[in-house]
Amino acid sequence: MTREKRPPNRQPVPLITPGEKQHLTKLYMEAGAWTYSEAVSFLGESRFREMLQDRLLGRQDTEMGPVYHLLARGRLAAFGTADEAASLTTQLDLAYLRLSMAERGWRFADKTSPFYQGFDKLFPGLNFREAETELGRVLLAGKLSGGGYSVDGIERLMRQVKSTALSRNLLFVILTPHARRGQQRAQVHSSALRLIHHLPRVDGSKFTRFNPVSGHKKDPDPGPILTPAGAQKQRERGVIPDLTLDILQLSRKDRIEHAQAAIEVDQVLAEAQLARYYGLSPADLTGRLVTQAILRPSKNRSAHEVQQRVVVADRQVARLDDSNLNHRLTTAQMRLDLGIKADPERWHVEQRNALKLEVPDTIYITGDGERWAIEADTGQYNMPTILRKLQAFKDQEYAEIIWGTPSSVRVKNLTQKIAHDLRPTLKLTQWW
Repeated sequence: MTREKRPPNRQPVPLITPGEKQHLTKLYMEAGAWTYSEAVSFLGESRFREMLQDRLLGRQDTEMGPVYHLLARGRLAAFGTADEAASLTTQLDLAYLRLSMAERGWRFADKTSPFYQGFDKLFPGLNFREAETELGRVLLAGKLSGGGYSVDGIERLMRQVKSTALSRNLLFVILTPHARRGQQRAQVHSSALRLIHHLPRVDGSKFTRFNPVSGHKKDPDPGPILTPAGAQKQRERGVIPDLTLDILQLSRKDRIEHAQAAIEVDQVLAEAQLARYYGLSPADLTGRLVTQAILRPSKNRSAHEVQQRVVVADRQVARLDDSNLNHRLTTAQMRLDLGIKADPERWHVEQRNALKLEVPDTIYITGDGERWAIEADTGQYNMPTILRKLQAFKDQEYAEIIWGTPSSVRVKNLTQKIAHDLRPTLKLTQWW
């Protein structure tokens, strides 16, 4: 159940024509992501569908509507490698900025004016570019992911550039999908900053990033997934947790109740988890929200991408970015792998986005009252951070420290590098 998938670079290179290679290169380097109408205009309807089927392209639901990314197999076809890729959020923000500018009639300046020369050297990595707008020449950026720039993000930017902006009479402009977020803070810095709300609707789409689960038609209950005899055979093999075997012997109605209880505790579930542990699909969880996502489960493996529908508990969870969704899916998978019941009195998920060294992702209270520290590591921690976290958990006297990661290579490396007195229980944790 936790076998690691073969990386895309070991698969045969998909065949594309020189013209298709040119289109896919522009998609990746300039467009960020395509709308449906753009994809069809470049490739034709039939070839576009073939590329979706062959996973050269993948669909992601966004606040703008669905967009299409160049996936690992597409990068392999176009560039000969799928590694060291730009982040999917970077590509999404690029598409958002491009589409927003087109709707507003703005364009990037063909040549950098002397007025703005040296900006890149002064502030490397800010990704603002000189653009021509109705406000005149400005330094422009845009961000769709995460709901746009946060208040803290705006404040950090202004601390870095405001004095230079005022001395050089520069104006920073940020396009944002959120009508109110950050506007009060932007007003404080209005001498150097404009925060402009704009949200394209691609191809007239009525869909957003998360949409209500519509539900199944009222078909007859198909009954249990496993018979008692089948469950016993699986139990003897010792691979599937007992809790899962018990749930899969229940009626569909009862399995839905268990899945609804799980999403209340875990906050997110992927369609693979619903199928594997509950014998259900996202359409069974009426009242919840679902999105078509493209996620990279391990930070250091950009060639490994997973396309799946992801269900979340409510609108608050739907505000999380893809990195946080992936992290919570990994935490949920740890509970499922451990065969722990979705009980909020015993499985305490930390409702936070910022990393805190001293606080595990989840605290599990056993039937004997012991406290276990549960930590999901999706590759965001370096070794000094890992050691500090483990020492903090040890100092707090957790009875067990369960450390889950989606990479078998990382499990092997951590096994070799973590000192014996800090040794946690390392688990390969894969939610897809």
